[in-house]
Amino acid sequence: MKGLILALAAISAYGQAPMPGGGGTSGGGGTSAARILIPGPTAVCQAGTVAAISGSTGSANAPTPTCEADGFSGYASFANNGGTGNVMYQRVDLPQDWTGALKLNIAAWSASTTAVTVNVSTGCVGVAGVTTGITFNSPNALTFTPGASSYRTALAAQALTATGCASGRELVVKYSIVGTASYPLQVLSLQVTE
Repeated sequence: MKGLILALAAISAYGQAPMPGGGGTSGGGGTSAARILIPGPTAVCQAGTVAAISGSTGSANAPTPTCEADGFSGYASFANNGGTGNVMYQRVDLPQDWTGALKLNIAAWSASTTAVTVNVSTGCVGVAGVTTGITFNSPNALTFTPGASSYRTALAAQALTATGCASGRELVVKYSIVGTASYPLQVLSLQVTE
């Protein structure tokens, strides 16, 4: 009871409960997690049926949205043919206090464990260029070996080039797959953080 009274007094005095030692910036010695700019899931399932890709696609070369056996987990199936391949885009407005850093976290699997490269390009749209085409930066080539048979392989915190981007602008991220495996890359999540 005494501890509860002290905690309530602290909330009254400072507006929030004190953090236990060790975690967070106010607890001493901890670090805050990276801020998520784009959540990541690549496809949406509803009632066991594929609803849509969670991103933008062109009129051609779009990845195929697919539902997993559980009926609610979706992924985007990217053709991995070493040629044009499939292309997907994600968009987000950069926060006014954006620090200038961009990182990508990928979770994917494939029926083949042949290494693949995910080409990731960024581009930003200024206030005056909302309706014009986007000039993308040269792609960041992120190579990794996917796990097979639904075994998720994560490629975490890969830095992305963000030339031409600034706080308050719209960020567009373009993804495509390059490789020689005959099986597609099943991409569950493409998460962008600071």
